[in-house]
Amino acid sequence: MRLLPIPFLLCAALAAAPPFRTETRTEPLAMGANLRITQGDGKVEIKGWDRPEVQLVAEFETGRMRGEAKLEVRRVADGLEIEVDRMKRRRIRFLFFGRYHDPVCNLTLMVPRRLNVEVRTVDGAVGIQELEGYAGCRTVDGPIRLQDISGEVHARAVDGTITARNLKARIKGGTVDGNIALSQVEGGVDVHSVDGSITAEGLDGWGEGLAFRTVDGSIKVKLGQAKGNLEAKAVDGRVRANLPGAVYAGNKRNRFTCAIPGRDQKITFRTVDGNIDIE
Repeated sequence: MRLLPIPFLLCAALAAAPPFRTETRTEPLAMGANLRITQGDGKVEIKGWDRPEVQLVAEFETGRMRGEAKLEVRRVADGLEIEVDRMKRRRIRFLFFGRYHDPVCNLTLMVPRRLNVEVRTVDGAVGIQELEGYAGCRTVDGPIRLQDISGEVHARAVDGTITARNLKARIKGGTVDGNIALSQVEGGVDVHSVDGSITAEGLDGWGEGLAFRTVDGSIKVKLGQAKGNLEAKAVDGRVRANLPGAVYAGNKRNRFTCAIPGRDQKITFRTVDGNIDIE
């Protein structure tokens, strides 16, 4: 009888082992408290509800040959901290046929509707909806989705899109390599993209102003109720505007200025390599 080498048997055992597990927790958390989440690889989905508690579901996928993720929940003076720690195994020095990958943990949370939330993830999507308070999102590689939020939002991504809908909130942030799409945002806006387009509709500004900037991408905006002193400039592109009722101050191929009566706020659009369309 021929015996198989130990490394081969170990690889086969690891490949056959169930790679998934689920952990659930419920923690009390008062309305208006703070929640901070630090994540490595995996998505974070947050939705508000009318209970003073956090219901957490963590779905783990063990990293092939590279350890597992560990969930830590800590109570702090102002609320709750949740962290996913990746625990890597020592390297096994033999040939392994298959694809290596790090451990992944996807988090789904129901949280008190009135809350201040901060989320940081390296490689994973962030989604937050139905929240009243503050939502801060940072990700390196993943999209950010925001919906039905009142208060204030900060969103920053390196390689990912930012999408926001139905915000009774101001929004600030940007992305390096990704598009930004805003729809029905009532508060002030200050967003930018290096390599991506920006689209927006249904804006107001709250008198705080609207600022859109991109280096390599187009800007398309339907202002909605937003009024104020508007200036648009495309360094290597053209500007088109269709704004009935506006008082035009200057109109060139790549620069446009006007005043939309009704509010005193700045509305600015800037792009280096792209076109600007405003309605």
